[in-house]
Amino acid sequence: MKTSAVSLLLGVSVLLLSGQTVSADPQVILEIPALPVVAGSDVTLRCTSKDQVALEAFFIRDGSKLGSGPEGQFTIRNAQPSDEGLYWCYFDQTEESPRRWLSVRDPQVSLEIPALPVVAGSDVTLRCTSKDQVALEAFFIRDGSRLGSGPEGQFTIRNVQPSDEGLYWCYFDRTEESPRRRLSVRAGAAVGSLVLLVLVLVGVLWLRRNKTGN
Repeated sequence: MKTSAVSLLLGVSVLLLSGQTVSADPQVILEIPALPVVAGSDVTLRCTSKDQVALEAFFIRDGSKLGSGPEGQFTIRNAQPSDEGLYWCYFDQTEESPRRWLSVRDPQVSLEIPALPVVAGSDVTLRCTSKDQVALEAFFIRDGSRLGSGPEGQFTIRNVQPSDEGLYWCYFDRTEESPRRRLSVRAGAAVGSLVLLVLVLVGVLWLRRNKTGN
């Protein structure tokens, strides 16, 4: 894993080797984090122009088309070290923005949470881990509101429901926050069985009605 200093030096070296010159007053500008972003977080790139407003922008990384986004925005979900590189953007029929380097570093704090939807009614245990903290109390957040805390970096949601869906993160005392992780909840087997039973009853009534009519 490259350090932040190495990443920044590499970005500068690429710019120098490519002969890229930066206009004193560029027409198109790419807004990108200047500091390394934490792996696992979402990163939004914004492309702005003096002449273009709320139009689709195109984004490039290391010479390959990354994608496009409406209103000049493009979000990299769950950024990883492989997303490091030299970025730039442009609008249709405009010049390209100056190149910007994106650095990604490993998180100091991580939240372990089910990647797949959990079944409503089950218990879900969240685990907060840190490179520097071992078996200490962790604090858990959901959608910006304090959820609670748990010893040894663990917190269990009992009888999870759809209302528990949302973005979660955690932290230890005096540490940075973990990247955001989404928890999804799906209907349990009981609900599914009830829906199936209702459908069967409706089918039976429909068949009887047709038979009586004939």
